[in-house]
Amino acid sequence: GYVLARTGYIEEAKQILEKIKIREQQDKNVSMHMDYLVIYAGLKDFDNVFYHLEKAIEDGNLGYFLRIHPLGEEIRNDPRYEKAMIKIGRKN
Repeated sequence: GYVLARTGYIEEAKQILEKIKIREQQDKNVSMHMDYLVIYAGLKDFDNVFYHLEKAIEDGNLGYFLRIHPLGEEIRNDPRYEKAMIKIGRKN
């Protein structure tokens, strides 16, 4: 979904978001927040990126890869990122 969004296939990326929603409804024991986060990052929808990052933190599914992965570069530049990392530090 990330690559689709970044290469201009916006509708296709949104279709993957819909598939994630279906998966989430089918299996309530699986956290899909990091999956959402990655696609929303590709769409440059940072409000949704940080919404799902917060939810992932709450679920204990912490996105440490954001600290080093190139995908996280734009996310790390947002002031909300540092606030989220402080929360992760508190949970560990």
